Amino acid sequence: MLIFGTCIVVILRTKSFSTSNFDMKDVGEASVILGFNIIRKEDSILLSQ
Repeated sequence: MLIFGTCIVVILRTKSFSTSNFDMKDVGEASVILGFNIIRKEDSILLSQ
């Protein structure tokens, strides 16, 4: 499962809920998903092929 967004509070709540209901581990920030490069900036998230 990939959890991403621009609001860290929502991301942390979603992670907390998911890990309390499912056996999961955090592998850190994703840099590529489904062939898309993920570029994180201060106020946005960019996807490129």
